[in-house]
Amino acid sequence: MASPVQYHSSLGSYIVRRTLPPRQLTDERLKELIQIFGGKIEGDTHLQDACYYLVLEACKTRQWEIIEKNNDDISLLRDRWFGMPILHYFIDVGDTGTAQKLIERRIAIHALDQWGASYQDYALRNIEYAKSI
Repeated sequence: MASPVQYHSSLGSYIVRRTLPPRQLTDERLKELIQIFGGKIEGDTHLQDACYYLVLEACKTRQWEIIEKNNDDISLLRDRWFGMPILHYFIDVGDTGTAQKLIERRIAIHALDQWGASYQDYALRNIEYAKSI
């Protein structure tokens, strides 16, 4: 088992892992979500990535109704490379407008990244983000 204290390079500090590794969506549920969000499965599509990026696009285009209906599943999505949930991504890239809308709508607010960091941890690493949230 991994140490509960780990260095998180994108946060630039040590953090304490607060949870077990996140529960994952089944391939069948990922396929359903891909269809719900208007995607197509082709060849060797990595289902988790395809679903994650479709949800990111839905957030950018403000498709709040469909996002809210699937909030429980969206909370389980993580970027395969960085382990960031959807809300963490928007904070990390500085899209505070979308991040604020997600928080107001309570989308993925309880999700933790692969290191156990919450969206508040991401926001606090940059005072500018913290003031806007």
